[in-house]
Amino acid sequence: MARHKYTPEQIEFIRQGFKEYTMKDLTVLFNKRFGTNQTTAQLKSFAGNRNIRSGRRPSLKKNFKPPNCKPLGAERICKRDNLILIKVAETDPLTGCPTRYKYKHVHVYEQHHGPVPEDKVVTFLDGDSLNCDPANLTAVTWAELMAMKRNRYRLMPDELRPTVLALSKLQAKAFTLAKNAG
Repeated sequence: MARHKYTPEQIEFIRQGFKEYTMKDLTVLFNKRFGTNQTTAQLKSFAGNRNIRSGRRPSLKKNFKPPNCKPLGAERICKRDNLILIKVAETDPLTGCPTRYKYKHVHVYEQHHGPVPEDKVVTFLDGDSLNCDPANLTAVTWAELMAMKRNRYRLMPDELRPTVLALSKLQAKAFTLAKNAG
């Protein structure tokens, strides 16, 4: 397939016409004016390769919302860690967007108990990561959480969980004291 060699006049025609016409209309005008048989794809490729831009931007209507925009309070389950995410009206610290997704258990805990202390994480008393009932949420230190995991807290029967939680807190405190002592 032979490549078309564009003359300086044709290049200027494309450069100017691209600002006024759609690529389809420009192709028709170009072929009429220069007696060629170029396709829309060829002219579009030529313009793209030479960084010729139209300068037009797609116009969005006022208050336009894309169809995949979720309302505040929309929930989804994170596939990575099987926790519920909820859309909240908080500024995203990474992107600056006015809304963001936040772990639902953390959001519910903060609504009932205030902000989570910096040295703590929110965990589930019944071991079910989808149960975000405020009575099921508690804040523990990282050391306590690791002790809970070592003690297999989530696998314990319901009647033993309070005892295992107390044991985990005791073990974490003992570890912290021993670490600071020596």
